[in-house]
Amino acid sequence: MSYKSEFFDKLATNLVQLQDKLTVDEQGHLTRSIANTCHFARALHDTFSQMKDVGIMLAMGAACDYSPIKKES
Repeated sequence: MSYKSEFFDKLATNLVQLQDKLTVDEQGHLTRSIANTCHFARALHDTFSQMKDVGIMLAMGAACDYSPIKKES
């Protein structure tokens, strides 16, 4: 399996897990919100972690503030 296909398979799995956490408008479209951005960034971070792509994983962790979604828990 190529890195690309494995990455997108894992990302899709991580995004499906966000189904009940993301906010949507009345038409079912994602809303622009800090929480949605944090959830998506966290899904990317987790995907890079699962891929054992340490460089990008560390960069995502350093560049993203996940505190808005940590407060939800």
